[in-house]
Amino acid sequence: MYCPATESASRNPGAASPTPKRSVDELTEDRKDLCIVVSRVPYQENDLVLGLLTRTGGLVSVVARSARSSRRRFQGVLDLFVAFDAGFSRGRGGLPVLTMAEPVRFFPGILENLDLLEVGQSMIQAVRDLLRDAPSSPALFDNVLLAFEYLEKAEPSLAHLVLLDLVLSISAELGQVPEDGVCPGCGRISTRFAVSTDGQVLCVEHCLPGPVPAIPFPEGCAARKPMSDNPASGPAPWQPDRERSMELVSALVSGITGFPGHAGR
Repeated sequence: MYCPATESASRNPGAASPTPKRSVDELTEDRKDLCIVVSRVPYQENDLVLGLLTRTGGLVSVVARSARSSRRRFQGVLDLFVAFDAGFSRGRGGLPVLTMAEPVRFFPGILENLDLLEVGQSMIQAVRDLLRDAPSSPALFDNVLLAFEYLEKAEPSLAHLVLLDLVLSISAELGQVPEDGVCPGCGRISTRFAVSTDGQVLCVEHCLPGPVPAIPFPEGCAARKPMSDNPASGPAPWQPDRERSMELVSALVSGITGFPGHAGR
Protein backbone atom coordinates (compact mmCIF):
# COMPACT_ATOMS: atom_id res chain seq x y z
CA MET A 1 0.00 0.00 0.00
CA TYR A 2 1.02 3.61 -0.43
CA CYS A 3 3.10 5.05 2.38
CA PRO A 4 5.49 7.99 2.33
CA ALA A 5 9.19 7.44 2.90
CA THR A 6 9.40 10.65 4.93
CA GLU A 7 7.10 13.39 6.12
CA SER A 8 9.82 16.02 6.49
CA ALA A 9 10.39 16.81 2.83
CA SER A 10 9.03 20.07 1.45
CA ARG A 11 6.10 20.24 -0.92
CA ASN A 12 6.55 20.50 -4.64
CA PRO A 13 6.60 24.20 -5.52
CA GLY A 14 4.32 23.45 -8.45
CA ALA A 15 1.66 21.89 -6.29
CA ALA A 16 -1.49 23.64 -5.12
CA SER A 17 -0.80 26.76 -3.07
CA PRO A 18 -1.29 26.35 0.69
CA THR A 19 -4.21 27.88 2.53
CA PRO A 20 -3.98 29.32 6.04
CA LYS A 21 -4.51 26.90 8.88
CA ARG A 22 -7.77 27.35 10.70
CA SER A 23 -7.19 29.75 13.60
CA VAL A 24 -7.78 28.90 17.25
CA ASP A 25 -10.36 31.68 17.44
CA GLU A 26 -12.54 29.85 14.92
CA LEU A 27 -12.65 26.68 17.04
CA THR A 28 -14.92 27.80 19.87
CA GLU A 29 -17.12 25.61 22.03
CA ASP A 30 -20.30 27.05 20.53
CA ARG A 31 -19.22 25.82 17.11
CA LYS A 32 -19.54 22.27 15.82
CA ASP A 33 -17.99 20.60 12.84
CA LEU A 34 -18.26 17.14 11.35
CA CYS A 35 -14.90 15.40 11.64
CA ILE A 36 -12.92 12.21 11.16
CA VAL A 37 -9.66 11.29 12.85
CA VAL A 38 -6.63 11.07 10.56
CA SER A 39 -3.91 10.84 13.23
CA ARG A 40 -3.56 10.16 16.97
CA VAL A 41 -0.48 10.98 19.06
CA PRO A 42 -0.23 10.31 22.83
CA TYR A 43 0.38 13.50 24.81
CA GLN A 44 1.47 13.64 28.45
CA GLU A 45 -0.06 10.89 30.60
CA ASN A 46 -3.73 10.98 29.71
CA ASP A 47 -4.29 13.07 26.60
CA LEU A 48 -4.22 12.68 22.82
CA VAL A 49 -3.26 15.15 20.13
CA LEU A 50 -5.61 14.45 17.24
CA GLY A 51 -5.30 15.33 13.60
CA LEU A 52 -8.85 15.88 12.35
CA LEU A 53 -10.23 16.36 8.88
CA THR A 54 -13.15 18.73 9.39
CA ARG A 55 -15.92 19.28 6.89
CA THR A 56 -15.70 23.08 6.79
CA GLY A 57 -12.13 23.78 7.89
CA GLY A 58 -9.85 21.12 6.44
CA LEU A 59 -7.12 19.63 8.60
CA VAL A 60 -6.78 20.82 12.20
CA SER A 61 -4.95 19.63 15.31
CA VAL A 62 -6.69 19.52 18.70
CA VAL A 63 -6.06 18.14 22.19
CA ALA A 64 -8.44 15.53 23.61
CA ARG A 65 -8.09 15.76 27.37
CA SER A 66 -8.21 12.48 29.34
CA ALA A 67 -8.91 10.54 26.13
CA ARG A 68 -6.40 7.86 27.13
CA SER A 69 -7.34 7.50 30.79
CA SER A 70 -11.16 7.54 30.64
CA ARG A 71 -13.21 5.09 28.60
CA ARG A 72 -16.34 7.16 29.21
CA ARG A 73 -14.84 10.44 28.05
CA PHE A 74 -15.32 9.89 24.31
CA GLN A 75 -16.55 6.25 24.22
CA GLY A 76 -14.67 5.04 21.14
CA VAL A 77 -15.69 7.98 18.98
CA LEU A 78 -12.06 9.00 18.39
CA ASP A 79 -11.20 5.81 16.51
CA LEU A 80 -10.48 5.59 12.79
CA PHE A 81 -13.43 5.29 10.39
CA VAL A 82 -15.86 7.17 12.62
CA ALA A 83 -17.58 10.42 11.61
CA PHE A 84 -18.56 12.60 14.54
CA ASP A 85 -19.77 16.09 15.43
CA ALA A 86 -17.06 17.86 17.44
CA GLY A 87 -17.12 20.91 19.68
CA PHE A 88 -14.02 22.91 20.55
CA SER A 89 -12.82 25.44 23.10
CA ARG A 90 -9.78 27.65 23.08
CA GLY A 91 -6.71 26.13 24.68
CA ARG A 92 -4.41 27.99 27.05
CA GLY A 93 -2.09 29.48 24.47
CA GLY A 94 -1.81 26.19 22.59
CA LEU A 95 -3.96 23.88 20.55
CA PRO A 96 -7.77 24.00 20.67
CA VAL A 97 -9.33 21.53 23.10
CA LEU A 98 -11.93 18.99 22.04
CA THR A 99 -14.90 19.45 24.39
CA MET A 100 -17.43 17.05 22.89
CA ALA A 101 -17.63 14.34 20.26
CA GLU A 102 -21.00 12.92 19.25
CA PRO A 103 -20.92 9.96 16.85
CA VAL A 104 -22.70 10.43 13.53
CA ARG A 105 -21.69 7.33 11.60
CA PHE A 106 -19.49 4.28 12.12
CA PHE A 107 -17.93 2.14 9.37
CA PRO A 108 -17.34 -1.17 11.21
CA GLY A 109 -17.20 -3.23 8.02
CA ILE A 110 -13.77 -1.80 7.22
CA LEU A 111 -12.40 -3.22 10.49
CA GLU A 112 -13.79 -6.69 9.87
CA ASN A 113 -11.58 -7.54 6.89
CA LEU A 114 -7.79 -7.18 6.88
CA ASP A 115 -7.65 -6.32 3.17
CA LEU A 116 -10.23 -3.56 3.60
CA LEU A 117 -8.48 -2.30 6.73
CA GLU A 118 -5.14 -2.07 4.92
CA VAL A 119 -6.71 -0.07 2.09
CA GLY A 120 -8.59 2.11 4.60
CA GLN A 121 -5.38 2.98 6.43
CA SER A 122 -3.75 3.89 3.12
CA MET A 123 -6.73 6.11 2.32
CA ILE A 124 -6.33 8.02 5.60
CA GLN A 125 -2.57 8.34 5.01
CA ALA A 126 -3.18 9.74 1.53
CA VAL A 127 -5.81 12.21 2.81
CA ARG A 128 -3.43 13.42 5.51
CA ASP A 129 -0.53 13.86 3.08
CA LEU A 130 -2.45 15.42 0.18
CA LEU A 131 -4.33 17.94 2.32
CA ARG A 132 -1.54 18.86 4.73
CA ASP A 133 -1.03 22.32 3.16
CA ALA A 134 -3.71 22.24 0.50
CA PRO A 135 -7.26 23.58 0.17
CA SER A 136 -10.18 21.47 1.32
CA SER A 137 -13.93 21.73 0.92
CA PRO A 138 -17.15 20.20 2.25
CA ALA A 139 -17.50 18.28 -1.02
CA LEU A 140 -14.08 16.74 -0.56
CA PHE A 141 -14.92 15.74 3.02
CA ASP A 142 -18.14 14.14 1.77
CA ASN A 143 -16.12 12.17 -0.77
CA VAL A 144 -13.93 10.78 2.02
CA LEU A 145 -17.02 9.52 3.85
CA LEU A 146 -18.38 8.17 0.58
CA ALA A 147 -15.08 6.32 0.06
CA PHE A 148 -15.48 4.74 3.52
CA GLU A 149 -18.99 3.63 2.51
CA TYR A 150 -17.74 2.21 -0.78
CA LEU A 151 -14.87 0.43 0.97
CA GLU A 152 -17.25 -1.28 3.40
CA LYS A 153 -19.15 -2.77 0.45
CA ALA A 154 -16.12 -3.50 -1.73
CA GLU A 155 -14.99 -6.85 -2.95
CA PRO A 156 -11.64 -7.26 -1.12
CA SER A 157 -9.89 -8.02 -4.41
CA LEU A 158 -11.13 -4.69 -5.83
CA ALA A 159 -10.68 -2.54 -2.71
CA HIS A 160 -7.59 -0.85 -4.19
CA LEU A 161 -9.89 0.88 -6.68
CA VAL A 162 -11.58 2.83 -3.87
CA LEU A 163 -8.20 4.15 -2.77
CA LEU A 164 -7.33 5.13 -6.34
CA ASP A 165 -10.71 6.83 -6.86
CA LEU A 166 -10.38 8.82 -3.63
CA VAL A 167 -6.87 9.98 -4.54
CA LEU A 168 -8.16 10.94 -8.00
CA SER A 169 -11.02 12.95 -6.48
CA ILE A 170 -8.63 14.85 -4.19
CA SER A 171 -6.23 15.39 -7.09
CA ALA A 172 -9.15 16.75 -9.14
CA GLU A 173 -9.98 19.16 -6.30
CA LEU A 174 -6.37 20.36 -6.48
CA GLY A 175 -6.57 20.77 -10.27
CA GLN A 176 -4.14 17.95 -10.99
CA VAL A 177 -6.23 15.57 -13.13
CA PRO A 178 -8.43 15.96 -16.23
CA GLU A 179 -12.13 16.74 -15.98
CA ASP A 180 -14.37 15.51 -18.80
CA GLY A 181 -11.25 14.64 -20.79
CA VAL A 182 -9.83 18.20 -20.67
CA CYS A 183 -6.09 18.34 -19.98
CA PRO A 184 -5.31 20.56 -16.93
CA GLY A 185 -2.03 21.58 -18.58
CA CYS A 186 -3.05 22.82 -22.02
CA GLY A 187 -6.87 22.86 -21.86
CA ARG A 188 -7.26 20.57 -24.87
CA ILE A 189 -9.55 17.53 -24.98
CA SER A 190 -7.62 14.29 -25.18
CA THR A 191 -7.98 10.55 -24.63
CA ARG A 192 -4.34 9.72 -23.82
CA PHE A 193 -2.92 10.91 -20.50
CA ALA A 194 -0.02 10.10 -18.20
CA VAL A 195 1.07 11.06 -14.67
CA SER A 196 3.95 13.53 -14.86
CA THR A 197 6.77 13.78 -12.32
CA ASP A 198 4.98 16.60 -10.46
CA GLY A 199 1.81 14.54 -9.96
CA GLN A 200 -0.27 16.16 -12.71
CA VAL A 201 -2.16 13.98 -15.16
CA LEU A 202 -1.39 15.57 -18.53
CA CYS A 203 -2.14 14.75 -22.16
CA VAL A 204 0.53 12.80 -24.02
CA GLU A 205 0.00 14.58 -27.34
CA HIS A 206 0.82 18.15 -26.24
CA CYS A 207 2.13 18.25 -22.66
CA LEU A 208 4.19 15.07 -22.44
CA PRO A 209 5.59 14.49 -25.94
CA GLY A 210 8.67 12.38 -26.48
CA PRO A 211 10.46 10.12 -24.00
CA VAL A 212 9.30 11.90 -20.83
CA PRO A 213 9.30 9.78 -17.64
CA ALA A 214 5.61 9.33 -16.88
CA ILE A 215 3.13 6.62 -15.91
CA PRO A 216 0.36 5.95 -18.44
CA PHE A 217 -3.11 6.85 -17.21
CA PRO A 218 -5.75 4.13 -17.82
CA GLU A 219 -8.02 4.84 -20.77
CA GLY A 220 -11.47 5.80 -19.59
CA CYS A 221 -10.34 7.28 -16.25
CA ALA A 222 -9.97 10.78 -17.69
CA ALA A 223 -13.58 10.88 -18.91
CA ARG A 224 -14.98 9.44 -15.66
CA LYS A 225 -15.82 11.56 -12.63
CA PRO A 226 -14.09 10.11 -9.54
CA MET A 227 -16.36 8.83 -6.76
CA SER A 228 -19.39 8.98 -9.07
CA ASP A 229 -20.14 5.35 -8.23
CA ASN A 230 -18.57 2.51 -6.28
CA PRO A 231 -15.49 1.52 -8.30
CA ALA A 232 -15.13 -1.75 -6.38
CA SER A 233 -18.66 -3.08 -6.85
CA GLY A 234 -17.67 -5.15 -9.86
CA PRO A 235 -15.46 -5.25 -12.96
CA ALA A 236 -15.62 -2.29 -15.35
CA PRO A 237 -13.63 -1.43 -18.49
CA TRP A 238 -11.76 1.53 -16.94
CA GLN A 239 -10.42 -0.35 -13.92
CA PRO A 240 -6.66 -0.93 -13.67
CA ASP A 241 -5.36 -3.96 -11.79
CA ARG A 242 -4.00 -3.69 -8.27
CA GLU A 243 -0.37 -3.22 -9.26
CA ARG A 244 -1.18 -0.42 -11.70
CA SER A 245 -3.56 1.21 -9.19
CA MET A 246 -0.88 1.33 -6.50
CA GLU A 247 1.63 2.67 -9.01
CA LEU A 248 -0.79 5.48 -9.93
CA VAL A 249 -1.57 6.29 -6.29
CA SER A 250 2.12 6.46 -5.42
CA ALA A 251 2.91 8.66 -8.43
CA LEU A 252 0.03 11.07 -7.77
CA VAL A 253 0.71 11.47 -4.06
CA SER A 254 4.49 11.65 -4.42
CA GLY A 255 4.28 14.18 -7.23
CA ILE A 256 1.79 16.45 -5.47
CA THR A 257 3.37 16.35 -1.99
CA GLY A 258 7.01 16.39 -3.09
CA PHE A 259 8.13 13.44 -1.00
CA PRO A 260 8.50 9.88 -2.27
CA GLY A 261 6.13 7.06 -1.54
CA HIS A 262 5.82 3.47 -2.59
CA ALA A 263 3.03 1.06 -3.38
CA GLY A 264 2.82 -2.35 -1.80
CA ARG A 265 2.67 -5.33 -4.07
